[in-house]
Amino acid sequence: MCGIVGVWDKNKETTADFVDSMTKCLSHRGPDDSGYFADKNLQIHLSQRRLSIIDLSESGHQPMKIDDYVIAYNGEIYNYKEVKTELEKNNVVFNGDSDTEVLLRAWQQWGSASLDKFRGMFAFAIWDINNQELVLCRDRVGVKPLYLYQNDNLLIFASEIKAILAHPKVKRELDNEALQLFLQSGYVPAPYSIFKNIKKVLPSQLLIVDKEHNISSNTYWSPESLNSRHKVSADIDEATALNELENIIIESCSLRMIADVPVGVFLSGGIDSSLVTAVLKKQGYDNLSTFTIGFSENSHNEAVYAKAVAEHLGTKHHELLCTAKDAQEIIPKLPEMFDEPFADASAIPTYLLAQFARINVTAALSADGGDEIFGGYTRYNSGLNIYNKFKKLPSGIGWFILVVAKLSNFASAVGLIHQNKVHKFKKAHLYYKNRHSITDSYATQNSYFTDREVNQLLLKPKFLFLKDLYSHVSISSIKNHIRKLQRIDFNTYLPDDVLVKVDRASMSVGLEGREPLLDHHIIEYAAGLSDALLHKEVGNKYLLRQLLYKYIPRELVDRPKQGFGVPLNDWLKGDLSWLMDEYLEKDFIEKQGIFDYSIVENERQAFLSGAQPYNRIWNIIVFQMWYKRYLN
Repeated sequence: MCGIVGVWDKNKETTADFVDSMTKCLSHRGPDDSGYFADKNLQIHLSQRRLSIIDLSESGHQPMKIDDYVIAYNGEIYNYKEVKTELEKNNVVFNGDSDTEVLLRAWQQWGSASLDKFRGMFAFAIWDINNQELVLCRDRVGVKPLYLYQNDNLLIFASEIKAILAHPKVKRELDNEALQLFLQSGYVPAPYSIFKNIKKVLPSQLLIVDKEHNISSNTYWSPESLNSRHKVSADIDEATALNELENIIIESCSLRMIADVPVGVFLSGGIDSSLVTAVLKKQGYDNLSTFTIGFSENSHNEAVYAKAVAEHLGTKHHELLCTAKDAQEIIPKLPEMFDEPFADASAIPTYLLAQFARINVTAALSADGGDEIFGGYTRYNSGLNIYNKFKKLPSGIGWFILVVAKLSNFASAVGLIHQNKVHKFKKAHLYYKNRHSITDSYATQNSYFTDREVNQLLLKPKFLFLKDLYSHVSISSIKNHIRKLQRIDFNTYLPDDVLVKVDRASMSVGLEGREPLLDHHIIEYAAGLSDALLHKEVGNKYLLRQLLYKYIPRELVDRPKQGFGVPLNDWLKGDLSWLMDEYLEKDFIEKQGIFDYSIVENERQAFLSGAQPYNRIWNIIVFQMWYKRYLN
């Protein structure tokens, strides 16, 4: 696990000192080692910070040069020994036992075809000295980050935006389209970043940069890839499917325990993390350490469930409570941690959990992805129900819904109805407008602000909204509506929210996060299952739940889905109320010139009165914190 930096400066104005300053911005990602490479013409610079996990010796040092290829790499290839054996059969000789060397020699041997052989998480750059060609690649799901800046004769890439911003030629400019997407979703979705000219390399994206800085792009994998190694029979029975799926999950979890340092598991007590923990215990990992964060507020505390699972399985369990005081200390760190506004409040306990786990382990398994792969979110059912209901409405009723929505504004202004009713009427009108597209309907469901509300909030609104982003997700070949919604989340929410959160929180304290349920073998297998089997009891992750029952009594895990929630509603009205005072202050907002202060104040009052939950005002606060850190 590492942080990587690269610069291709055709003007030859980038110095080694520049690159050193950029790389130091990523010291938290790799506290164990650092390295630097520059080509003889001083156009290409590669640098890296290393967190040693596999092969702790100097043979894993990066950037690594073999013949006319140089690699800077962040991640883990879990099946590297298998790939190494295959290469050795082709008479390839190795200098050490690092997965970095395996990756580079595999690329030399097979080129882009090597990507199909790797099971792991990665973001890497390979410089081909002879052909003056740069390869940039990100893993299938987007577990590891990679950002790209291109302007004139300068191309920069890095694991985090802060390293790119450290280059003196890079200007800090707000991308207003990205801001709109953030306000609606709570994160900045790819390919955008909050900065102009800085983009996210997409999951499964392979970029080839030639000597003229022309970039060719290729998507090398999808869940339904033709080269899928798991061809599931259309009439497979449930028992067979469960057996095959269990074997793949066992293999995936075992691969992610390969390390030369201690490895633990994040355990929430939910279906996914309990299954991962149970599988590992069954496979003989008797000294397994598990880590849980809880809250003193009972409505948000899952620690009691995690403790019960840990006691049943016999793990070395560690538990810590997250308090409002902890949040006070962590929240000011969020802009520096994420480099972009990031409003997923579970980042607060995730950081605390990573910090807590790092005391005992250097890597930890996190059971993300089960909801997106196996249909675990309740919003899939509700989204389909909303779409089906509004689709059936006659075309002439739209004017009535619009009139009701407008009248509700007046009724709220004179105190006749609560403001939260107004928002529901506005959404109802949007659901009606979008009744012919489940993609647009789902965007409405997932948006904290409607398109119109965003336009009212911003002084200079753009015309890019969450529904426009969703429309670019490739779902035309998918017939089942639930699978369409799963794919939208898989391509947006999972890589740009969930995985960003885990990566930044863990790497900020030098902890490697590993994702066993996001092994592409599991994803491909689930994609091949019939709708009837995959979606049996939608929102309940039926297949994963049935597997878990083999290891853990039902009464320990059968409860409504809770999620990794945070009691921000209470905290923002109590110990954290200062955040609204500081970041929503009138003079600051008016001088800033981004938001309409009167609308911001309305949002604040709506939250304080209970008319709106914390999410909308929190999104604004988070952006303001980021703005003060990076642009003010």
